[in-house]
Amino acid sequence: MAASLKASQQGLQLIDQARRKKGWTKDASAWQDEALKLTKENVGRSTLQRFWKQTPIGQALFVAICKAVGIEDWENIVDLPSTSPSPESPNFSVYNVQTWVGRSQLISELVPKLQDKTRAVWITGIPGIGKTTLGECLASRAWETDPSFQWIYLEVLEGQGFDFTTIAAELLSKLGEMNLDPQERNDPKRLTDRLIRKLKTNAYWLQLDSLERLLNPDQGTEFLDSCWVTFLQRCLTEADFASRLVLTAQALPSALFEFCDRYSNFWQARTLSGLSVDDQHNEHLEFFDKYGVAVNRANRETLCKLGQVYEGHTYVLKVMSREIQEDFDGDVLGYWSVNQSEFEQVTRSLDSKRLDEMEYNDELDRKVREKIRTILQKLPIDAQDLLFRSSVYRRPVPKKFWYAMIDDR
Repeated sequence: MAASLKASQQGLQLIDQARRKKGWTKDASAWQDEALKLTKENVGRSTLQRFWKQTPIGQALFVAICKAVGIEDWENIVDLPSTSPSPESPNFSVYNVQTWVGRSQLISELVPKLQDKTRAVWITGIPGIGKTTLGECLASRAWETDPSFQWIYLEVLEGQGFDFTTIAAELLSKLGEMNLDPQERNDPKRLTDRLIRKLKTNAYWLQLDSLERLLNPDQGTEFLDSCWVTFLQRCLTEADFASRLVLTAQALPSALFEFCDRYSNFWQARTLSGLSVDDQHNEHLEFFDKYGVAVNRANRETLCKLGQVYEGHTYVLKVMSREIQEDFDGDVLGYWSVNQSEFEQVTRSLDSKRLDEMEYNDELDRKVREKIRTILQKLPIDAQDLLFRSSVYRRPVPKKFWYAMIDDR
């Protein structure tokens, strides 16, 4: 039995009936005296008040209070812990508290909002900038103070289908609603109604990733299926809504622009840029340090320049960190010397686009892709071949699938 106990609501009713038969008040001195005879501990007025407020008290005091009023089977008075399963702790795919760097101001702003009235946050940014990781970080920070929600993750995969019914049906299956009849599965309104009911009445923290795949490739700010706008609007307009949505994409659809004004209490949109540098703190250096690159007086200035080349793009910083360690044995100056012409060309190219934010972001995206492509081309031929073969998989697969890919190697 637990060291501290409290009474259940039904147990308090039984106690109340018993004390009325004795003609005692809820803090009667006679009750205190009788309880004192049954335990060496002092049962005072404040102890009885805590008992009635269902505040846990020591087991000996709890038993004495029950027996003093004439209830011997005090076990029936105890409020037993709930046997219903608590939500599982989030199992994140990319967020790691040990390597997390920066975004402190944005996190300190968004987490309290999501724990208060804000129901949905839409995060935009170029590929690899850290949208998915930030979304998972927000969930982790919220879980630290309130582990009452169930974290659900769904990525819209390449070639999966842009229509609302496909994604909504998969989302419902993740929420435990697997038995959808064919008519309902193909009916956007019924799926929306069912989804909204689940999200209203259960505390889910839902992260939907890569929503740019739901947008028109020729008009990158328009949904291919307008049912998505209807669904999101209902998430913001229902009277009660227990869940929270974190949505990531490369752009904010134009149909959602007005949400920022119309539903400012419930909707937030943020654009994510690279890690920052200011007079007090250099997040680029912190990132290099956490990813194993030794930061010292001799290489500090060079690392600062490396961090600035791709504007603190987190994925590129990670790639640089690995190259410095694996290809240059930690020699930062040697790494800069070999790649200096590439970095200077990237800097010039980006500087030429700075006057137009859209052109600048497009150029940064292109340069990041070129950098990653260069890294892939350095892989051994067999490794490249395996990577290309395995790219047909849209989801994680068992080892036997991978073995089948390399049976001729």
